[in-house]
Amino acid sequence: MLLIVSLGAVSAADDVNETLSIDGTSQNSEVLTASQYTVTSDTYSQYFSNSGEMGSAINSGDTIVLSGDFSRKDFTINKQIILKGSGGTISNGIIKLTSGASGTEISGLTIRNDENYHSGIFIDGAKNCYIHDNNIKNTGMSSYPIVLNENSDFNRIVKNTLEAYGQTYGHGSRSTSIILLGSADNNYIAENNIRVADANAIYLSSYGGGTFKGGESFNNVIYKNVITYTVNTTSWAYAIQLMGGNNTVDSNIVYGAYRGVSSSNQPLNKVINNIIYVAGTDFSSHTATGGDYAIALAANATVRNNTVQGNFVGAAISAGDNSVIEDNYVNATKGYGIEASGDDTKIIGNEIYTTSGAAVHQQGNQEGIVVDRNVIVSDTGIGVLLSKSSKTKYPSRITVTNNQITTSNKYMINAADADKDSWVIKNNNGSGTILTPAGEVDPSVPDFNFNGTTHIITPANYHNFIDENGNLKNDFVQDGDTLYFDGVFDNKQILVTSSVKITGNSPKFTNSTFIVTTDSVWIENLTIINKNAERHNAWGIFVADAQIVKIVNNNITVYDPASAYAVYIYQSSKVYVEDNELFSGGNSLTYPLLGYGAEECEFTNNVVNCLGTGEIHVFEVGADINANTSEVCIGQCLGDVLKEHCLDGTNIVPEIYRTYGILMIKSSNNTLTGNDVKVRSLINQTLPSNSTNSLVGIDFYYDCDNNMISNNKIDVEGMDNYLYGAGAIAHSTGQFSSTTAKNNTFVDNEITVKGSNVAEGLIFGDGCDDTKILNNDLILECDRMVYGINLEISDKSTIKGNNIKISSDVAYGIEAFESDGNVIENNTIVGEGKVISGIAGVKTNNNVIQNNTITSKGSGDKLDFAVRDSVNAPNSGVFLTGVSKGNLIDSNIIETENGYPVDLDAAATGNTVTYNYLKGKEGSGDDGVNNSASNTVHDNYASTFDNLKMDNVTVEYNTKFTVTVETEKEANGANVQFMLGNLILGNATVSNQKASLTYDLNKNLNVGKYDVTAG
Repeated sequence: MLLIVSLGAVSAADDVNETLSIDGTSQNSEVLTASQYTVTSDTYSQYFSNSGEMGSAINSGDTIVLSGDFSRKDFTINKQIILKGSGGTISNGIIKLTSGASGTEISGLTIRNDENYHSGIFIDGAKNCYIHDNNIKNTGMSSYPIVLNENSDFNRIVKNTLEAYGQTYGHGSRSTSIILLGSADNNYIAENNIRVADANAIYLSSYGGGTFKGGESFNNVIYKNVITYTVNTTSWAYAIQLMGGNNTVDSNIVYGAYRGVSSSNQPLNKVINNIIYVAGTDFSSHTATGGDYAIALAANATVRNNTVQGNFVGAAISAGDNSVIEDNYVNATKGYGIEASGDDTKIIGNEIYTTSGAAVHQQGNQEGIVVDRNVIVSDTGIGVLLSKSSKTKYPSRITVTNNQITTSNKYMINAADADKDSWVIKNNNGSGTILTPAGEVDPSVPDFNFNGTTHIITPANYHNFIDENGNLKNDFVQDGDTLYFDGVFDNKQILVTSSVKITGNSPKFTNSTFIVTTDSVWIENLTIINKNAERHNAWGIFVADAQIVKIVNNNITVYDPASAYAVYIYQSSKVYVEDNELFSGGNSLTYPLLGYGAEECEFTNNVVNCLGTGEIHVFEVGADINANTSEVCIGQCLGDVLKEHCLDGTNIVPEIYRTYGILMIKSSNNTLTGNDVKVRSLINQTLPSNSTNSLVGIDFYYDCDNNMISNNKIDVEGMDNYLYGAGAIAHSTGQFSSTTAKNNTFVDNEITVKGSNVAEGLIFGDGCDDTKILNNDLILECDRMVYGINLEISDKSTIKGNNIKISSDVAYGIEAFESDGNVIENNTIVGEGKVISGIAGVKTNNNVIQNNTITSKGSGDKLDFAVRDSVNAPNSGVFLTGVSKGNLIDSNIIETENGYPVDLDAAATGNTVTYNYLKGKEGSGDDGVNNSASNTVHDNYASTFDNLKMDNVTVEYNTKFTVTVETEKEANGANVQFMLGNLILGNATVSNQKASLTYDLNKNLNVGKYDVTAG
């Protein structure tokens, strides 16, 4: 319901600035024999005059102990003494140190000043003083807790607790700085705990007023202070403001400043090792805008190893000419990451995160920027943006190198406005294109340059360019040439050893193979049909030990009884396989697209068809193409020319099957997107005994990390006993190995698997950690057993947003076997069959199962086969067995036709089941949880009220209003809690499908619109 409150609104703002007006004198004295005096309010006049001047009875070196409370008593120290507090409080009194008080130590004082012009400790020209462990809390105009006036040098201000409070500028009144310096040098301000409202906390101020002289301050060290803002800050609130040069700000923590550390135009300030959180509101409207900068410095600054976070009107970090900004962590949820506001600024080795602003920005007539070795991540912003401010004012002499940039923006670097005669942009990696001053560059596209000679090759002149062994003739063919084939070519083996483009007038090759062993090769528009070739391994295109190769718009068909590979990538990187039609058919190893040691490759928009063997075979630890070894060998030698790439047993791969659409082995950092993969076989009988025939859509085997598998259509169907859509495995099952399969992402894929015995949508085996399984659509149909997503000894997976439909006698939406620390959220699982479990786990711990919708339509009919799965779940929504502990099952919607919505067997203890909608034959709500006594079970419910109705209400100021919620019949008797934001208005009971509450508004509720919620 929307509550609209109508009343008058009055606001006022006092926009008057402070006037600094502090009176002080100074004189020198010598150190004499030391004595100790205890001064109370009653004995004050024995030691100090009515104006606070210290009397002649106190000598240099003496100790004064202030005992008890003092009200409106000042203490002007004009000699070197020790001044201590002993538990009392000074109220509206000033401790003043003149130049004669140099060397004085002050500690243990508690000062509370609430009148104007009452500083706590005012150092006026004294040097080498030690001010520590005092507690000062002031409010009022110019009532600064600590002041260092002109010539107050070499002092130590350490471990004090300091606060100024009161309303802020943004709220209509002034606020007060905490530590104020003017023309004060070489001071050490450290380990103070500072609380401040809307003002500069530590302020090196060149502005004076009254006896505070102001002036620039140099060579001060501000170390390890904690500065906390107590209000929503406006542009008056700089945590540390440096008017002066060569100051060091080191290891401070700042919470909530509008600006973290700022300087005037003086150079050589150093800001290192700080942690700064910036926030801010608009001075006039009070709306949250964020602060302007975390760090903003002038020329020759050093900004190193800081952590800065916040919303920024400007940028997280800004610095001027000849500054170095390096090794900082920046998280800018608004604004730029780093702003280079001068010449010759170096931005090196930073880790920068932004939402929509550029990570690095420079605009106007600046020169010499260096942006090197930064890690940049932005949701939608440009990584590096160098722009002009006018037609004649633009960055020049720019260097942008060795950066890693990730962004969804079209451009990772935009330097189009920079000077076209003085730029270096190279060795940058990431997503998006690069706009250089000379034009657009896509770093993801290989740098092909085919400006050489175009050779038209026909069957008649073929040997003019290619010798009898398939080698390119170097006296005719050079790097950069184009080989344009025209005609039909039979039984050719072409060794591509030069950087050339291979294209043609739709040429046709039969029983032919292109073998690429050099970089920067382009192959397009070929038709290759290899069937019944006389030689072994008549693959379509084989790329070995090469990089930057593009294979595009080819049609390749390979039939081979032993190894049918249409495209095979071996130990190569940056190979781009796009828009091809690939078909493989065979009796043994049948893989249209195979990668072994493929790195940073892209396989995009290919149509992949695979037709597997019709031969029924038993379990194969492996068999090579000659059936004489114990494990599968990928292929055999290609001949003497390529002995170094021989695969006749040196690359044995255990546990692989015969038939895959796409198979990647020991391959990392690849992208597979937009491919249409269809896998079938010639098996024509159902449930052949002792058969391990298997079909797989896309699979990653062993040492396969950081791969992206997205937007593919995978269709696997057949009578083979085992069918799989896609998956990964780090190493052989049950064997210890250092190989991994980490950080792989399967997102937005459409997977359909249909079979007769076992069908699995996505499977992740031993060692697959940190897998992301997101927004996939899975449809699985099988006679016997189905798994939507199967985790086998794989940990820390994220399974979110998937739509899983399963139909089989036995079907599990998600299974987890000895898999821990997974997040399973926002998935929809619908299963039909005899025994259906939405999520089933055995010996699985510390998982989060949350916000899923699970519908288990298990009939409970008797099975005609034995289930050999380690879980062996009953009809259930979520089932845990074995020692399964620490799992959170929360806020799910679970319905079961048979069995418990949540079934925890006797060994599954210490789990939490809360706030779920549970409805099942065996029980609903909390009663829908089996073995609840050994687990934490509460607030599960059996009814949902999805059709509640509340009408909007308009009321006048300071009156009553009544809110009514209308429900369904099922809700009669339920308790309804009404809330206005976080305020509980009250409770009412549903009767006759309605619950009403009347509430008195109070004066604290301003004009506006408010949401009233009921639950």
